[in-house]
Amino acid sequence: MENGNGYFERLIDLYAAVDREMIEGGFVCDGCAHCCTTRGNRGRWGVFWRRRHGLEVDLVKSFLSRRREGWPKGESGDCPFLAVVGCGIYEVRPLRCRVAACSPDGIRVALRWQAMLDAFCAEYARFKGLSAAA
Repeated sequence: MENGNGYFERLIDLYAAVDREMIEGGFVCDGCAHCCTTRGNRGRWGVFWRRRHGLEVDLVKSFLSRRREGWPKGESGDCPFLAVVGCGIYEVRPLRCRVAACSPDGIRVALRWQAMLDAFCAEYARFKGLSAAA
């Protein structure tokens, strides 16, 4: 996946580091999909994906574009990428998916990486001409 200034590649590298930390900590996603649902995420998926901008969302859009797929219409509050066979965007899933709530270390790992991700996303927003809060 290419982005003119390497933002997607840098984000994928950050994701790989998070994944390694989770695996080294003994957590491997078993695909239960609890974190993908309204029950597991308290309905926050609609808010997260409705924004549809920012680095993580742009990476997903690029991924979908390569697969010639459009943005799904999710009305239930569950993640719109949750498919019968699991996550439809697993390889580019956002940080919040990588540090799933069912992981005992997920919160600790998320807090450590979130500040780095926030700074990186703010840099990307400036590059795109968006406000950092966008």
